Amino acid sequence: MKKYNQSDLLITGLGVTSAIGQGKAAFTSALMKGQHNFGIMRRPGRQKETSFLGAEIPSLSYPERLS
Repeated sequence: MKKYNQSDLLITGLGVTSAIGQGKAAFTSALMKGQHNFGIMRRPGRQKETSFLGAEIPSLSYPERLS
């Protein structure tokens, strides 16, 4: 079994990020209200000349502690 050093440490997630909310509180609130964000993809390059349905993340924000 490989032993890991502190320099091998990787952050692989920042919490909940979804189309209905970013962060635990926003996601839980939307989930409990039965909200969704499914619809025709709007961002350029996503439609592929069809009415492709999906759930886009409208905007993404990063925690202040993350450079």
